[in-house]
Formats: sequence, structure tokens, C-alpha cells
Amino acid sequence: MRFLVVDDDVTICEGTARRLRGIGHEAIASVACAFSAEEALAELERGGADVLFTDIRMGGKDGLWLIEQARRMLPDLLCVVVSAYGDFSYAQQAIRLGVQDYLVKPSGMEEMRTLTLRIIVRHQTEQQQRQGQLDAALTGLAGGKAGTLEAAFAESGASLPGRPMQVAAWRGTLRWPEMSGMWHYQPQEGSYMLCCAADEGDLLEPLAACCRALGVSVGVSETGDSLSEMLRQAREAACLGWFWPEARAIRWQPVPQLSAEAKALQSHVRALETQKVRQMLSALAGSGHEDAAPELSAVIPILYAALIRFCGDKGIDAQVFGLPEGPYGWRRVVEDFAEAMERVRVALLSQSRIDPVAFAKRYMREHLCEPLDMAEVAALLHMSYAHFSRVFHREAGESFQAHLLRLRMEAAGRMLWEGESVARIAERLCYQNANNFTRSFTKHYGKPPSAWREAQKGERCGPEQL
Repeated sequence: MRFLVVDDDVTICEGTARRLRGIGHEAIASVACAFSAEEALAELERGGADVLFTDIRMGGKDGLWLIEQARRMLPDLLCVVVSAYGDFSYAQQAIRLGVQDYLVKPSGMEEMRTLTLRIIVRHQTEQQQRQGQLDAALTGLAGGKAGTLEAAFAESGASLPGRPMQVAAWRGTLRWPEMSGMWHYQPQEGSYMLCCAADEGDLLEPLAACCRALGVSVGVSETGDSLSEMLRQAREAACLGWFWPEARAIRWQPVPQLSAEAKALQSHVRALETQKVRQMLSALAGSGHEDAAPELSAVIPILYAALIRFCGDKGIDAQVFGLPEGPYGWRRVVEDFAEAMERVRVALLSQSRIDPVAFAKRYMREHLCEPLDMAEVAALLHMSYAHFSRVFHREAGESFQAHLLRLRMEAAGRMLWEGESVARIAERLCYQNANNFTRSFTKHYGKPPSAWREAQKGERCGPEQL
């Protein structure tokens, strides 16, 4: 988190910044100083901030003017007024402007620490809530749901840079660091990211530099408005990283005019006819020398792309088969692709033999006292997140989260009847604290836990009836 301290008294401003740094919390990434409201606004325009500590009365524009201007520029900015002036009119105006806290100076180190930790927790909670809302919207868009990226970001209180978006996708799990020369957003549960160049330049250059440092290759889509289409392009391009690993960032290209052999191979891939594909690829590779034949290098990425599309159509997570580690000899090329097809076949058979909704409900009941999310269950079923979400809602008549909440509330009722404390129930059912649990319980049952328990006792209702 980036903090900006504003006070026209240089000694007080620098002292406050020094105390903030002295708290030593890992969330405090930087603390900057400004000595007037005008200077602070210019600093916010240049580099932004997450938290603003400002005096009220300063030479020139005052702190309340600064807060009003800053919140127009940065709606998510958390603001703290630090002032010796505690009269009601200032406090009233500060509240109207959305100030999160008010610290009367002089204040001790412990007061500063307590307030700062409270602000950090609030910021992190809001960030998690916004990211969860945004990720859910992006999951829908990636699955083909109607909507736009701009609307998804706006509804979660975020915004997109005013430049064309692209998608980068890769193999495996990777959290991307901040990168100079580009903007990016990576969903918590996604092996892809939305990205664009920081200026009018080409995205591939900064992306490739970061890929070299991380030792990975990515596929990059064309610019576009459809997340599902850009994601498909990026995943297809990622296949080419196997053949040109030195490129690191590989731009997607439309499928070229296919030969008769490639078209026939595509149809066999879509039918999951592994043996036929293996025979045709072996014949296409030619004499059998250890360098992959040019024809094979041209057609394999197209076949991987066809397999990815097949997985998407069937609601199977394409990560089920992964991508090869090559490049290497043609025999291994053929066998790796045949193995990928077999893994997809197994996933498809598993999906068809298991009732995914019945499995999910049973899994939730068995793991109520553990952290649970839909992505975990979808992965166990070898189903994509979006497809599993749609299937569950259609078959169960409610969302995964709604069903999980209902099961946890029923379990909470039984625990309350048996004499468990609210704090203990909250801990067992994986709530962050007792207050969060009480809010959920009250919303579900219409009364807080203590009143609910007394009402049940009055009705002489046993746990088996809950």
C-alpha cells in the first residue's frame, strides 16, 4: 500500500511519515510526503496512492478541499484526517466526503499504530471483495456470457486503461509480478491475464522481457472486446511456445489454409480417435530422424488448438492435459499429443459417469469445516469453472455458494443447539471472525444466534429437526 502524508508543517509531516514507516507492517510499501494540498494533488496525479493522511488547515487550499479533489480522481482512496482542530463542523464535512478515520494531534505511537492497522485491514478487505466480484464477472465473460470488460471492471469499482486490451495465457500456475512498460490484471483463479502496453508501443516487448526473467512462454491474443475469444486465441498461441521457446511471447495468428492431411487430423482429434491420429502423425513425420519434420511442426500447434476448443465445448478444463516440455524428437512429439488426447478422453468419461451436482453436494457436506470454493470442486470433476457453475445452478436450482451457505447455516443451528459458542462455530465453519458469522446467520435465519437458540428451546426443537 502507498501512503501519502500531507501537512504544511515540514517537521510534523516528516514525523508522521517516519512513524508510519516505523510500524513495520509488510503492507506499507511506501510513504511519501507533500507540504501543501496543491503539491499533494500533483503527487496523486503522478503516482497515485492508496491511503491519504492529511492535515485540515494548511496555507492555501485546506485538507478537506484536497480530499474532495483526490476522491474524484481516485474513488477508492482511503482518507484519514490528522488535525489539532476537532470542532464538529470539520468532522461533519469530513464524514460527508467519505473520510475513513480522524486522528487528533498530537497523537501517540500506539494510537497511530492502531489506526493504521485498522486502515490496512479495511483496504485489504475491500480489495478482496472487489477482486472476488470482478473475478466472478470475468469468469462469466470467459465462458461466453454477454457483457463487456468495461462494465465488469466498472461494477467492481475498478477501471480499465483507455487502450486496447489483449490476453496472455500460459501453462501451469503463475502469479505475475508488477511489470514496467505494461498494465495487467490477473484473476485469482486464472492461468491468464488481461494486459496492454503502458503507452502506444507493442505489448510483446515488455512481456517477453518478463517471460525471460521468469523462464516461461506465453501466448498473446489479438486486441479485442470479447474475453472468451481473446482467451481462446491466447491459449492456442501458447501451444506455439513449445516450438519457438526462444520467442517467449508468441502472438496469435489466424489459422492458415489447412492441407487435406491437417483437416483430416482435426476431425480425428475432435472424435478423440487417438490411434488414428498417432498413425497419421507418424506417417507425416516422414523417415523417423530425431529432428521433428517441418510438416509436423506446422500441424501440431493446430491440433493442440483443436483439442483446446474441444475441451471448451465439453466443459473440460484444458489444463487437464497440459502442454509438452519440448522441443525434442518427432517420436516424443507424437506420443505426447496422443497422451494429451487420452487424458481428455479420461476426463470426458469421468465427467459422464459422475453426477457432478451430487458429487459437489456430497463433497460440501464432507468438507463443511474446511475452506471451500467452487474452483476446487470444478477441478476435482475436471470441469471448467464456468461450465460447472452453470450445471450446478441449473440442476440444483441455486448457486454453489448459496447451497454451501445453506449447509453451513444448518450445521451452525445444530452446533448452537448442542451448546457450542458463537466464536467456536465461526472458527469451525471457516468464518474470519464471530462478527462475520453472526451477520450471515442473522441474514439467513432472521435473528441473531442467541435469540434463535432461545426460540428453538422455546419450541422444544431438537437438533435432528434442524
